[in-house]
Amino acid sequence: MSGAQNKSFREDMKAAAAATPQWDHFHKRAKINMIAMGAIGVGATFLTGTMFSDGYEHWSSYIWTAVAAVPVAFILGFLGYRVSAVVVLLDKPKRVFRISNGFNNTVNVPINAIAYMGKADFTRKDLFRLTRLRLLNETGPGIEIIGRDGKYITVRTDKADEVIQAALDCGMNPNAVKIPFPENAVNEKWRDTEREQRPAPGRPAA
Repeated sequence: MSGAQNKSFREDMKAAAAATPQWDHFHKRAKINMIAMGAIGVGATFLTGTMFSDGYEHWSSYIWTAVAAVPVAFILGFLGYRVSAVVVLLDKPKRVFRISNGFNNTVNVPINAIAYMGKADFTRKDLFRLTRLRLLNETGPGIEIIGRDGKYITVRTDKADEVIQAALDCGMNPNAVKIPFPENAVNEKWRDTEREQRPAPGRPAA
């Protein structure tokens, strides 16, 4: 590949990354999960080798089992790491957030469907909200989103300011970051979440 082709490839990759910015938040025990899942993979591989081989009576059995254990440990370790993450991806061309909580749950949030977006600080109580719209992997700061259809979405991220600004730059209604939290949009037991306070229209901030 020539230098010009290399430069073109890098520019294409840079343009693709700019079109789909992404913010990841990993659980503080993500690396522990990765190591644990990798260890489970190694153990399972050696156990399987014991069941379906000569019981390691020959040294070559250890080598083949060890070779097989490497990719298994890598795959399970990677899965253990990724499922510990909340990933916020903004697809600028389609003007939609794709927010996932590991591999098992992805929520699409169109920019023009956001009625409210604001910062919040989530506690252990918020982790027990039983819904696929609870995109939290641990306690701490994040974002609350209320859709025009009334859906209440909670997202764990340490980059709330960046995500909100990106949404505004992508055409989100500026009123979404100005109006107070619409408490009537959520169940009463979720109204006491610690969140940023905004003045009602026409009233000064407290």
